[in-house]
Formats: sequence, structure tokens, C-alpha cells
Amino acid sequence: ALDLPNIVVVTSADGFGRLAEGSNWGARAVDLMVPGENLPVTDFRGAAGSASGSSYAVPRVAALAARILNAEPGLSALALRDRIFARATPSPFADDDLVAVGWIADPTAAP
Repeated sequence: ALDLPNIVVVTSADGFGRLAEGSNWGARAVDLMVPGENLPVTDFRGAAGSASGSSYAVPRVAALAARILNAEPGLSALALRDRIFARATPSPFADDDLVAVGWIADPTAAP
């Protein structure tokens, strides 16, 4: 865990805010939980399927950051991080010490 203000650490949760099996956690090391389980994907052959894990939760936060920056292009990295963190709420199903900031139930919602 790096204590740098320009890093957002994301872990995978299910759609209800429960930490996904095998996902990293820790109130000092992980900032956000984001749904990243059983997401619809298209594989390299073009076939539809589903995938899970932090590797699928993280791009959802990156897309949220891109939408926020599109609306407010002059934001600093710290202001962008604060806008993302402001969308987080406590998870109804997770302990308070799982992540530092909270759960973003729908990172695709309009910023």
C-alpha cells in the first residue's frame, strides 16, 4: 500500500456491496469497493460471457474518472479523486474496516 494522494485503490464487490471472494481489502490499503462480479464481457473472439474481479472493477472507476474529467476538464488529480470518493457510501453488507472510503454501487451513473 502506497500512501500517495494521487492513487485510488479499488477492489471488487458484488452488486450488493459485499466484498468479492478473493478480493483485497483493508481500511489502510484499499479505498473503494466497486461491483466487478459477473459483468457482461466480450472475449477476444467476440463471444459474449461474464467475468469477475478487480480487473473488471478498476476500469469502471477509470471510466467514471473520464466522465468527470470530461465535465470538468481542469480538475487536478486530487480534486478528481475527491469527486470520485464523494460518490462512495458505506456498504450495507460490509464491515467498516474493509475499505477506507466506501462502496460505489453504480459507477456508470451520471457524475
